[in-house]
Amino acid sequence: MLALDRPEGDGLRIDDALAPGLTVDTAYDSLLAKLIAHGETREVALGRLRGGLSRLSILGIPTTTAYLRGLLADEAVVAGRLDTQLVTRRGAPDGPIDDRGVAIAAAMLMLAEEASAHAGGDPFARVDGWRLGGDRAGSHWRLAVNGGAALDVQVPPAYAQLVTAFGKGRFAIDGRGEWRLARDGDVVWIGHGGWSWAVREAAATADAETTGDGEVRAPMPGQVLSVHGAVGDVIAAGTSLIVLESMKMELVLTAPIDGRIATLNVAPGERVALDQPLARLQAHE
Repeated sequence: MLALDRPEGDGLRIDDALAPGLTVDTAYDSLLAKLIAHGETREVALGRLRGGLSRLSILGIPTTTAYLRGLLADEAVVAGRLDTQLVTRRGAPDGPIDDRGVAIAAAMLMLAEEASAHAGGDPFARVDGWRLGGDRAGSHWRLAVNGGAALDVQVPPAYAQLVTAFGKGRFAIDGRGEWRLARDGDVVWIGHGGWSWAVREAAATADAETTGDGEVRAPMPGQVLSVHGAVGDVIAAGTSLIVLESMKMELVLTAPIDGRIATLNVAPGERVALDQPLARLQAHE
Protein backbone atom coordinates (compact mmCIF):
# COMPACT_ATOMS: atom_id res chain seq x y z
CA MET A 1 0.00 0.00 0.00
CA LEU A 2 1.32 3.43 -0.95
CA ALA A 3 -0.83 6.48 -0.32
CA LEU A 4 -0.50 10.23 0.14
CA ASP A 5 -3.44 12.47 0.95
CA ARG A 6 -3.72 15.27 -1.64
CA PRO A 7 -0.63 14.11 -3.63
CA GLU A 8 -0.98 16.88 -6.20
CA GLY A 9 -1.91 19.64 -3.78
CA ASP A 10 0.18 22.02 -1.68
CA GLY A 11 3.23 21.72 -3.92
CA LEU A 12 3.53 17.94 -3.49
CA ARG A 13 3.50 15.02 -5.87
CA ILE A 14 4.60 11.37 -5.93
CA ASP A 15 6.79 10.05 -8.74
CA ASP A 16 5.72 6.42 -8.47
CA ALA A 17 6.70 3.54 -10.72
CA LEU A 18 4.91 0.87 -8.68
CA ALA A 19 2.05 -1.13 -10.12
CA PRO A 20 -0.10 -3.96 -8.72
CA GLY A 21 1.57 -7.32 -9.28
CA LEU A 22 4.98 -5.81 -10.02
CA THR A 23 7.93 -7.89 -8.78
CA VAL A 24 10.94 -5.86 -7.71
CA ASP A 25 14.13 -7.90 -7.80
CA THR A 26 16.67 -7.19 -5.06
CA ALA A 27 19.44 -6.88 -7.66
CA TYR A 28 18.08 -3.43 -8.55
CA ASP A 29 18.24 -0.11 -6.73
CA SER A 30 16.02 0.09 -3.67
CA LEU A 31 14.52 3.47 -4.65
CA LEU A 32 10.91 2.67 -5.54
CA ALA A 33 9.16 6.01 -5.04
CA LYS A 34 10.03 9.65 -4.45
CA LEU A 35 8.12 12.30 -2.54
CA ILE A 36 8.89 15.73 -3.98
CA ALA A 37 8.00 19.12 -2.48
CA HIS A 38 8.60 22.54 -3.94
CA GLY A 39 7.99 26.09 -2.77
CA GLU A 40 8.97 29.70 -3.20
CA THR A 41 11.65 29.42 -0.49
CA ARG A 42 13.65 26.66 1.17
CA GLU A 43 11.61 27.12 4.34
CA VAL A 44 8.30 26.70 2.50
CA ALA A 45 9.53 23.63 0.62
CA LEU A 46 10.82 22.03 3.82
CA GLY A 47 7.50 22.69 5.55
CA ARG A 48 5.56 21.11 2.71
CA LEU A 49 7.90 18.13 2.65
CA ARG A 50 7.53 17.58 6.40
CA GLY A 51 3.76 17.74 6.03
CA GLY A 52 3.81 15.32 3.11
CA LEU A 53 5.93 12.78 4.97
CA SER A 54 3.58 12.93 7.95
CA ARG A 55 0.70 11.91 5.65
CA LEU A 56 2.60 9.31 3.62
CA SER A 57 1.77 5.63 4.17
CA ILE A 58 3.87 2.88 2.60
CA LEU A 59 2.95 -0.53 3.99
CA GLY A 60 4.47 -3.89 3.13
CA ILE A 61 8.17 -2.98 3.17
CA PRO A 62 10.50 -1.11 5.55
CA THR A 63 11.07 2.47 4.40
CA THR A 64 13.09 5.52 5.41
CA THR A 65 9.99 7.73 5.80
CA ALA A 66 10.22 8.02 9.59
CA TYR A 67 13.97 8.64 9.48
CA LEU A 68 13.50 11.39 6.90
CA ARG A 69 10.94 13.10 9.16
CA GLY A 70 13.54 13.25 11.93
CA LEU A 71 16.22 14.40 9.51
CA LEU A 72 14.08 17.30 8.29
CA ALA A 73 13.61 18.44 11.89
CA ASP A 74 17.37 18.60 12.46
CA GLU A 75 18.62 22.16 12.97
CA ALA A 76 21.59 21.58 10.66
CA VAL A 77 19.33 20.39 7.83
CA VAL A 78 16.93 23.29 8.32
CA ALA A 79 19.85 25.73 8.13
CA GLY A 80 21.44 23.94 5.18
CA ARG A 81 24.60 23.01 7.10
CA LEU A 82 25.15 19.58 5.57
CA ASP A 83 28.19 17.29 5.71
CA THR A 84 29.01 13.63 5.15
CA GLN A 85 28.88 12.77 8.90
CA LEU A 86 25.35 14.05 9.49
CA VAL A 87 23.63 10.66 9.19
CA THR A 88 26.25 8.97 11.40
CA ARG A 89 25.79 11.58 14.14
CA ARG A 90 22.02 11.31 14.15
CA GLY A 91 21.79 7.54 14.44
CA ALA A 92 18.50 5.64 14.28
CA PRO A 93 15.32 7.53 15.21
CA ASP A 94 13.16 6.61 18.19
CA GLY A 95 9.62 5.58 17.32
CA PRO A 96 6.62 7.57 18.59
CA ILE A 97 5.36 4.58 20.61
CA ASP A 98 7.00 1.45 21.99
CA ASP A 99 6.34 -2.09 20.77
CA ARG A 100 3.61 -2.70 23.35
CA GLY A 101 1.81 0.46 22.23
CA VAL A 102 2.13 -0.67 18.60
CA ALA A 103 0.71 -4.10 19.50
CA ILE A 104 -2.28 -2.52 21.25
CA ALA A 105 -2.91 -0.18 18.32
CA ALA A 106 -2.69 -3.10 15.87
CA ALA A 107 -5.19 -5.12 17.92
CA MET A 108 -7.58 -2.15 18.00
CA LEU A 109 -7.34 -1.73 14.23
CA MET A 110 -7.89 -5.44 13.58
CA LEU A 111 -10.95 -5.38 15.81
CA ALA A 112 -12.29 -2.38 13.90
CA GLU A 113 -11.56 -4.11 10.59
CA GLU A 114 -13.50 -7.17 11.75
CA ALA A 115 -16.42 -5.05 12.94
CA SER A 116 -16.50 -3.16 9.63
CA ALA A 117 -16.43 -6.41 7.63
CA HIS A 118 -19.52 -7.71 9.48
CA ALA A 119 -21.42 -4.43 9.69
CA GLY A 120 -25.05 -5.18 8.96
CA GLY A 121 -24.42 -8.92 8.82
CA ASP A 122 -24.86 -11.78 11.26
CA PRO A 123 -23.69 -10.44 14.63
CA PHE A 124 -22.98 -13.98 15.85
CA ALA A 125 -20.27 -14.29 13.18
CA ARG A 126 -18.32 -11.39 14.67
CA VAL A 127 -15.18 -11.83 16.75
CA ASP A 128 -14.79 -8.23 17.88
CA GLY A 129 -16.22 -8.71 21.37
CA TRP A 130 -19.89 -8.20 20.43
CA ARG A 131 -22.37 -9.43 23.02
CA LEU A 132 -26.11 -9.89 22.90
CA GLY A 133 -26.67 -7.56 25.85
CA GLY A 134 -24.89 -4.68 24.13
CA ASP A 135 -21.72 -4.54 26.25
CA ARG A 136 -18.59 -5.59 24.40
CA ALA A 137 -16.08 -8.03 25.86
CA GLY A 138 -12.41 -7.23 26.07
CA SER A 139 -9.94 -9.22 24.02
CA HIS A 140 -6.51 -10.78 24.54
CA TRP A 141 -3.83 -10.78 21.86
CA ARG A 142 -0.34 -12.23 21.52
CA LEU A 143 1.51 -10.17 18.94
CA ALA A 144 5.10 -9.74 17.75
CA VAL A 145 6.18 -6.34 16.36
CA ASN A 146 8.87 -6.13 13.67
CA GLY A 147 10.07 -9.65 14.43
CA GLY A 148 10.51 -8.99 18.15
CA ALA A 149 9.41 -11.07 21.11
CA ALA A 150 5.73 -11.96 21.43
CA LEU A 151 3.80 -9.55 23.66
CA ASP A 152 0.60 -10.34 25.53
CA VAL A 153 -1.75 -7.35 25.38
CA GLN A 154 -5.28 -6.73 26.56
CA VAL A 155 -7.72 -4.49 24.67
CA PRO A 156 -10.52 -3.27 26.98
CA PRO A 157 -13.96 -2.70 25.42
CA ALA A 158 -13.52 1.06 25.76
CA TYR A 159 -10.39 0.96 23.60
CA ALA A 160 -12.14 -0.82 20.74
CA GLN A 161 -14.83 1.85 20.70
CA LEU A 162 -12.21 4.58 20.10
CA VAL A 163 -11.54 3.38 16.54
CA THR A 164 -13.50 4.66 13.56
CA ALA A 165 -13.23 3.14 10.08
CA PHE A 166 -13.66 5.58 7.19
CA GLY A 167 -12.46 3.55 4.20
CA LYS A 168 -10.82 0.29 3.28
CA GLY A 169 -7.77 -0.02 5.52
CA ARG A 170 -8.20 3.53 6.87
CA PHE A 171 -9.00 4.32 10.49
CA ALA A 172 -8.91 7.03 13.12
CA ILE A 173 -8.04 6.29 16.75
CA ASP A 174 -9.69 8.73 19.14
CA GLY A 175 -9.84 11.22 16.27
CA ARG A 176 -6.05 11.75 16.34
CA GLY A 177 -4.67 11.38 12.83
CA GLU A 178 -5.05 8.60 10.32
CA TRP A 179 -3.97 4.99 10.73
CA ARG A 180 -3.74 2.51 7.85
CA LEU A 181 -3.79 -1.27 7.81
CA ALA A 182 -2.81 -3.76 5.10
CA ARG A 183 -2.39 -7.54 5.22
CA ASP A 184 0.37 -9.57 3.60
CA GLY A 185 -0.14 -13.25 4.39
CA ASP A 186 0.16 -13.67 8.14
CA VAL A 187 1.67 -10.20 8.59
CA VAL A 188 -0.47 -7.17 9.37
CA TRP A 189 1.18 -3.87 8.46
CA ILE A 190 -0.02 -0.73 10.22
CA GLY A 191 1.09 2.83 9.53
CA HIS A 192 0.70 6.20 11.20
CA GLY A 193 2.40 9.56 10.71
CA GLY A 194 5.04 8.23 8.34
CA TRP A 195 5.90 5.28 10.59
CA SER A 196 5.05 1.68 9.76
CA TRP A 197 5.24 -1.59 11.67
CA ALA A 198 4.93 -5.27 10.73
CA VAL A 199 2.81 -7.15 13.28
CA ARG A 200 2.33 -10.91 13.42
CA GLU A 201 0.03 -12.95 15.63
CA ALA A 202 2.09 -15.36 17.72
CA ALA A 203 0.88 -18.79 18.81
CA ALA A 204 0.01 -18.60 22.49
CA THR A 205 1.01 -22.16 23.30
CA ALA A 206 2.48 -23.30 26.58
CA ASP A 207 5.45 -24.73 24.67
CA ALA A 208 6.31 -21.37 23.13
CA GLU A 209 5.94 -19.61 26.45
CA THR A 210 8.21 -21.98 28.35
CA THR A 211 11.00 -22.54 25.85
CA GLY A 212 11.54 -18.86 25.07
CA ASP A 213 12.53 -19.51 21.46
CA GLY A 214 14.20 -16.64 19.66
CA GLU A 215 13.75 -16.35 15.90
CA VAL A 216 16.06 -14.35 13.65
CA ARG A 217 14.45 -12.95 10.49
CA ALA A 218 15.84 -10.92 7.61
CA PRO A 219 15.11 -7.21 8.21
CA MET A 220 15.42 -6.55 4.46
CA PRO A 221 16.32 -8.44 1.26
CA GLY A 222 19.99 -9.17 0.80
CA GLN A 223 22.78 -11.73 0.49
CA VAL A 224 24.33 -13.76 3.31
CA LEU A 225 27.98 -12.82 3.74
CA SER A 226 28.81 -15.04 6.71
CA VAL A 227 27.29 -17.33 9.32
CA HIS A 228 28.87 -17.52 12.77
CA GLY A 229 27.95 -20.79 14.43
CA ALA A 230 26.28 -24.10 13.70
CA VAL A 231 23.24 -26.01 14.89
CA GLY A 232 23.80 -27.10 18.47
CA ASP A 233 26.17 -24.26 19.39
CA VAL A 234 25.40 -22.36 22.60
CA ILE A 235 25.71 -18.60 22.24
CA ALA A 236 24.89 -15.53 24.31
CA ALA A 237 22.35 -12.84 23.47
CA GLY A 238 23.94 -10.11 21.37
CA THR A 239 26.47 -12.44 19.74
CA SER A 240 26.92 -11.95 15.99
CA LEU A 241 25.11 -14.79 14.23
CA ILE A 242 24.55 -13.83 10.58
CA VAL A 243 25.94 -11.00 8.47
CA LEU A 244 23.90 -9.79 5.49
CA GLU A 245 24.86 -7.46 2.67
CA SER A 246 21.96 -5.25 1.62
CA MET A 247 21.83 -1.92 -0.18
CA LYS A 248 25.67 -1.79 -0.14
CA MET A 249 25.67 -2.10 3.65
CA GLU A 250 26.61 -4.90 6.04
CA LEU A 251 23.92 -5.82 8.56
CA VAL A 252 24.96 -7.82 11.61
CA LEU A 253 22.12 -9.95 12.97
CA THR A 254 22.68 -10.99 16.57
CA ALA A 255 21.26 -13.67 18.84
CA PRO A 256 18.06 -12.34 20.48
CA ILE A 257 18.41 -14.57 23.57
CA ASP A 258 20.93 -16.77 25.40
CA GLY A 259 20.51 -20.27 24.07
CA ARG A 260 21.33 -23.05 21.67
CA ILE A 261 21.06 -22.73 17.89
CA ALA A 262 18.11 -24.99 17.07
CA THR A 263 17.83 -24.29 13.33
CA LEU A 264 20.00 -22.48 10.80
CA ASN A 265 18.34 -22.02 7.43
CA VAL A 266 20.96 -20.16 5.37
CA ALA A 267 24.58 -20.41 4.25
CA PRO A 268 27.06 -17.84 2.90
CA GLY A 269 26.22 -16.71 -0.62
CA GLU A 270 22.47 -17.30 -0.40
CA ARG A 271 20.01 -14.51 -1.17
CA VAL A 272 17.22 -13.93 1.33
CA ALA A 273 13.88 -12.16 1.16
CA LEU A 274 12.39 -9.65 3.56
CA ASP A 275 11.22 -11.27 6.82
CA GLN A 276 12.57 -14.69 5.79
CA PRO A 277 13.30 -16.91 8.85
CA LEU A 278 17.08 -17.33 9.02
CA ALA A 279 17.68 -19.06 12.34
CA ARG A 280 16.02 -19.98 15.62
CA LEU A 281 17.51 -20.19 19.10
CA GLN A 282 16.13 -22.25 21.95
CA ALA A 283 16.61 -20.86 25.43
CA HIS A 284 18.42 -22.88 28.07
CA GLU A 285 16.15 -25.04 30.17
